[in-house]
Amino acid sequence: MSRQVHARWSTVFAWRAIPVVLLPAVLQAVAIAAPVRWDFSRGRQGWSGNPGVLSMEVTAEGLVVRTSDDDPWIEGSPVDLPGAKVTKVTVRMKSEHNESAELFYGRGFSAERSVRFVVLGGDWREYELIIPYVLGPGTRFRLDPCVRAATVTIASITVESVGEVETPRFAAPRPPDAGGRQVMAASGALTCEQDPKRPGGWAVSVDGTPMAVGYDHDLIGVLLDGKARYIDVGQGTIEATGRDGNVDSITSTVADPGGALWRVVRHVQPGDAGTIHMEVSITVDKDREAVHLPWMTLFPGLGSFGQRKTQALFPGLEYLDDEPSSSTADIEGPEHIRRIPDPVKITLPMMALVHGGRYVGVVWEPSERVAATFDSPDTLYGSGAHVMALSGPGIGPRRFANALNAHSPIRFEAGKPLAVRFAIIGGPGRSVVEAVRHYVRLWGLPPLPHFDGGFERAVELLAHGWLDSKINEGGLFRHAVWGESFRPQASADAAMYIDYLAHHAGDPDLRRRLTGLRDLGLSKIAAGDPYTSSVSHARLLSAPFIFGRMPEFAAWARRSAENELRRFDEQGLIRYRPGDVDYGRTHFADHANGL
Repeated sequence: MSRQVHARWSTVFAWRAIPVVLLPAVLQAVAIAAPVRWDFSRGRQGWSGNPGVLSMEVTAEGLVVRTSDDDPWIEGSPVDLPGAKVTKVTVRMKSEHNESAELFYGRGFSAERSVRFVVLGGDWREYELIIPYVLGPGTRFRLDPCVRAATVTIASITVESVGEVETPRFAAPRPPDAGGRQVMAASGALTCEQDPKRPGGWAVSVDGTPMAVGYDHDLIGVLLDGKARYIDVGQGTIEATGRDGNVDSITSTVADPGGALWRVVRHVQPGDAGTIHMEVSITVDKDREAVHLPWMTLFPGLGSFGQRKTQALFPGLEYLDDEPSSSTADIEGPEHIRRIPDPVKITLPMMALVHGGRYVGVVWEPSERVAATFDSPDTLYGSGAHVMALSGPGIGPRRFANALNAHSPIRFEAGKPLAVRFAIIGGPGRSVVEAVRHYVRLWGLPPLPHFDGGFERAVELLAHGWLDSKINEGGLFRHAVWGESFRPQASADAAMYIDYLAHHAGDPDLRRRLTGLRDLGLSKIAAGDPYTSSVSHARLLSAPFIFGRMPEFAAWARRSAENELRRFDEQGLIRYRPGDVDYGRTHFADHANGL
């Protein structure tokens, strides 16, 4: 999150300070069998290296592995695991430098059965890797500790089976009852009202038109005696506070089966036009472990327009007309489900829905405590509407994408609250564009990437990539280094990029090497070739403007354009012709945008 955005969230509730404890860094997995552990200070423990490993030395600290840059890995002997649905592997290791690492698992090794992680250089660290597949008898592990020549020390590898945590069962929400609701906050066209006798009895309207309502049966999932127990926040004692006939906070206190009292408080404050800020904090009076935290559940359309919509948006994942989210029209197989995604797939932390010329949406402060749920129409709660929700913990080490709860709990310390902040937005709008404008106006766009060392360091890094990696093979260039794929070839655009770097390199020796490689690369291109050869994904036809042969290029460009025009049929369309796989079978036409 940018400093600007963080500052924006930080000032919203400056009038009220809540001490917030961060989630602990340690996973508290529910182990169901004795762990398998290799302590490399006691020997190799049956592990061996491939030819990319130059040496393996047992020391008091562990196994010191020295590697070449030829795809090094170490692998162990088969072990019998109990067949749990979730397995946690903890690798304790240290490296001289930051490295990209990968753990393979199964009876055989394949890219589909691996977990990638980043090893930070310097001190000892433990890397906890979660495997969401059944691992049974004869399971083998392979560790790729780096991808280049390096020295890494591995102290131990521990494998633990994790018990399956029961998922919550949500009661269907009931249609809202407008009677007895009081105003919590109003901003511009947006109003939020609250029934002071129901913690989930809040409703959102735009210009007086009902748009969304809350949920009366939010659940806290607490782990007691190794089992998940779900307690209904709506069944607790309710207290509403406010002034002048308005409600600005509502508190629900409910006991779990072990006798601990949970306290859920929602504070509300109006913001800029069409924005209402909320903060939810959860506290418990005894130490507890939780697998599900209900920060917010909102049902657009419940009691009003139902499952219909004009448009909906979950940036990075869904851009919908009146059609379902998580559709198999785009992706087949389990990956089509994207209701509760990994946050790396979310480009802006917001979700919005448009109906009847009005939009309603949610914007949240990203953190490890929050997972966003977007389901349009709702297939999780049986509401007959849509659902936008925020729950905890976030997707990551404790919780799989699309899971309704964590597989490994977070620890609550007695009396220390966890809190999250979010905002409800709404206003007039015929498309989701207005919701995005609303977000950008208040929170801005994501920050531009920062590259350490700036432009000069980027030029140096790119230069060494062209000069010293296996991309370059004597002036012929590969698209990528991947086994026997992408054979080296003459490439005008590679010479063009190298020429650019030569003109911007500050070091004379580096500039000289780049110039020499550029000239070598150009010498590999046949005479009369119009400098259109390329190894890039995005093919830029700029090389002839730099290196010459413009007449040949112009003739080539004309022939290419005429050939493309011949592909159009009598209706002016280029129709899709499927190959072995018909990628267009779920599309409503055999062309797209005329192509």
